[in-house]
Amino acid sequence: MRSQLMWRFMSLHWPKLSAVCLLYCGLAAGLGHLTNLQLDAMQGQAQNQLVPLELSYRLNALNP
Repeated sequence: MRSQLMWRFMSLHWPKLSAVCLLYCGLAAGLGHLTNLQLDAMQGQAQNQLVPLELSYRLNALNP
C-alpha cells in the first residue's frame, strides 16, 4: 500500500521534482563560481595586483 502511494506520487510529480533539483544545482554552481571570482579579486587587491577587466565588470554588475 505504502509503496503504491509512493510510486503514484513519484510518477505524477517527477518532472517538477527534477526541475527543482536542476534549478537548485544550477544556482549553487553559479553562486560558487561567482564567489570564487570575488575571492580571486579580493586576493589580488590584498597583494596590490590589478584585477582583470572581465572580473571587474562581473563584480561591478553584482555590486552596483
